[in-house]
Amino acid sequence: MLRAMDAELLVTPCPAKLRPDALRKLHAGLPLEQRDGFAEALAKCTPHDEAAWEGLLAAVASTAHGGEHRIKGAVWVQPTPGNTAVVWPPPASFSGADDLLAAAADVCDRREIGLAQMVVAEHDGYSRRRLESCGFTKVADLVYLFAQLVGQKDSQARVQDDVSFIPSAGDQSARFAAMVEDTYQGTQDCPALDGVRPIADVLAGYRAQGRYHPEHWYLVQSSRADVGVLILAAHPASQNWELVYMGVSPQARGMGLGQQIVQFALDQAARAGGERLVLAVDAANVPALAVYRAAGLVEWDRRTVFARMRRP
Repeated sequence: MLRAMDAELLVTPCPAKLRPDALRKLHAGLPLEQRDGFAEALAKCTPHDEAAWEGLLAAVASTAHGGEHRIKGAVWVQPTPGNTAVVWPPPASFSGADDLLAAAADVCDRREIGLAQMVVAEHDGYSRRRLESCGFTKVADLVYLFAQLVGQKDSQARVQDDVSFIPSAGDQSARFAAMVEDTYQGTQDCPALDGVRPIADVLAGYRAQGRYHPEHWYLVQSSRADVGVLILAAHPASQNWELVYMGVSPQARGMGLGQQIVQFALDQAARAGGERLVLAVDAANVPALAVYRAAGLVEWDRRTVFARMRRP
């Protein structure tokens, strides 16, 4: 792929010898709050993992004598488990940003990636119209919440006698997958993503969030019937635990189960030594936001998810 931008700049797959320069350029252009995540993503790749670098694109400029090329900007379509990808964009102010993002959308299509997501904040400078013109559709506005866990280590979550949490539930793959799909019915959390990927890919994506602890994949039962799920993951570098996903089946909603699941998550994260429980939720999911806030979680950021989707 070679995409002309103007008389001097071209968007092209980044040659291996220019890769360090392209990654430094990309890192420097990211908002401060995304740089740690970018560093974590890089740590999961090796220099010889060519599959990881197929989606690294560079905007290059020739020297005056047409010899060596110089990196002016970059974008990275980082492959992630579950036939997904994270798109790390160039600064919105870069003159070739739109060409880089359009080329990234082409990469997603050619590689038949089911879901490629890019997360931006209002102050990043990208507008909805601009990103959609580059091939990325708005999925949702996300609210990021957290709760401090200091002092909760010795606390005990209050769970009703007929409610129980079955750990290591992911080991019962068919049963757990069926319950996750059941909780998606009528979801108000990023409903545009419902049905985009098969459930096996969805679960693979959940396993890749933070550090995977299979014992913290729970089936939630009420009166010994499966009614919900909870997935927690650790982020040791920041001492955070993440509530990756929780859901309640349609027939069990409105019974206060959500509040009990969140309280249980807070308790387990504290007992595991976490300093904070963090999560992201669709800003349009009013019932979930009410549950989280009632449990003491507070907002610390808002961002918008744009995606390139390919339905099965």
